[in-house]
Amino acid sequence: MQAVPITATISEFKSRPNAVLDNVRESPVVLIQHGAPTAVLVDPMEWNRIAKRLAHQEAHTEALAALLRIDQGQEKTYTHKEAEELIAQLQKGQTGHVAA
Repeated sequence: MQAVPITATISEFKSRPNAVLDNVRESPVVLIQHGAPTAVLVDPMEWNRIAKRLAHQEAHTEALAALLRIDQGQEKTYTHKEAEELIAQLQKGQTGHVAA
C-alpha cells in the first residue's frame, strides 16, 4: 500500500517554496491547483532511480517480446558462425536478403 502523498497548493508553493521543497526530500509532493493535482515534485536522486528502473523494465519487456516472437517462429535465430557468414554475404551482396 502506498503512503498518502504530501500535497501543497500552488499558493503554498509560491509563498513558502523552501518549505515545500524540503518535503521533496521525504516524498514526492503533489501540487494542487483549483482542487486538482497539477504537478509532482520529485527529488532528483529519486527521479534518476525511477528512470533507471523504468529503462531496465522496458529492456526486459523488449527482450521477453523478442523471445516470444522467436518461440512462435516469427523470428529466426542464428549461431555465431551463421551470423558471420550472413554478414559476409550481405557485404558482398550475395544473398537474397534485402539490406536495410
